[in-house]
Amino acid sequence: VISAMRTGAVTGVAAKYLSREDSTRLGMIGAGVQARTQIRAVCHVRPSIQEVLVFDLNPERCRAFAAEMERVLGIPVRPVASAKEAAEGVDILITATTTAAPIVKEEWMRPGMLYAQVGGYEAEIEVLLNSDKVVLDDWTEVMHRGLATPYQAVAAGRFSREQLHAELGEIVNGTKPGRESATERIFFNAVGMGIEDVAFATDILRNAQSRGLGQRI
Repeated sequence: VISAMRTGAVTGVAAKYLSREDSTRLGMIGAGVQARTQIRAVCHVRPSIQEVLVFDLNPERCRAFAAEMERVLGIPVRPVASAKEAAEGVDILITATTTAAPIVKEEWMRPGMLYAQVGGYEAEIEVLLNSDKVVLDDWTEVMHRGLATPYQAVAAGRFSREQLHAELGEIVNGTKPGRESATERIFFNAVGMGIEDVAFATDILRNAQSRGLGQRI
């Protein structure tokens, strides 16, 4: 639970700084555990979201997921028939899948979008290269994992550390700017860091202790 929640929260933090404040449509590709916390976190920081579109390779799971999240969020969550349909016309797009080949196409992107990649090689390299800003949670971790689109772009000799706009922490602490215009297209990729699990778990532990909850083993 801690890992799922903090992973979703990282995308929520990214959305707070990198998405448009007037974002109304959210696209989600993937309907697993991660998708639940991703959507909840983004809708928390962007209460302007009025509709969520969801696609998953398993139509039954997609329909069940949409019904569950609609109850949780209190806004329409609509299952769609393709990844393209989930991506086109949205203000924020999230992918949380196990795909080994890119499913997000450059032609689906438009000015002002935030695209958040949570899984592996989920988007064409062109999606990254044609973005106005590329932000990662941690450059070293993304390169070490050796899966996601930024790594693929570096391995192909088409992207470098110097072209990275920022790591997320630099934006949160004000060292570098987040979104600077309504038309910027921003690519965000997070692979997750152990320090986030430790920080979140520590907060949960302190809260439980203050309330007299839990069991020492």
